[in-house]
Order: sequence, then C-alpha cells, then structure tokens
Amino acid sequence: MNYYPIFLDLRGRPCLVVGGGKRATRKVKALLNADADVSVISPEVTDAIARYAQRREVACSHGDALIRIPQLIEQRARRNHAERKQGPLLFI
Repeated sequence: MNYYPIFLDLRGRPCLVVGGGKRATRKVKALLNADADVSVISPEVTDAIARYAQRREVACSHGDALIRIPQLIEQRARRNHAERKQGPLLFI
C-alpha cells in the first residue's frame, strides 16, 4: 500500500484524539511533537496518556457516551464507503 503524506502546521491548533489505546498513544505523541493542543476522549487511557494528562500536556475526558458516537460514525462510514467502492477513505 502506498501512503500519501500530509504535512500540517499544528502548532497551537486544537486536535482531538478519540480513544485511549496504543494507537491513540502514538497519535498523541506525534501531535505533541508537532506542538498541537491535544485533547483525548476515552473511558480508559494507557499509562502514557495518563502521564501526559498528569503533566498537563494533554486534556483528558473520560466521557463514556462521547466515545461511542465517533466509533459508530466511523464504522458506518467505512461500510457505506465499501458498498460504494469509492477510492480510499481517510481517518486521521
């Protein structure tokens, strides 16, 4: 699979990470390295994300209801996308 690079200036820009697992941890770290203003929404987070929150490097919310909506939207979007057989679908 070929990847299309995306270069964004995220310094001081608000970025939301939905989820608190290993993949989210990698995204949070990359966003912090880009000097983004990072918020995380997840009922559970990894130890690394918890440490970022303790050091006030990220804002964390443990809103259980909020995380279900994006997951459903992504699942439906992927299914609809596959049914239409369009080009690649991108979730960053």
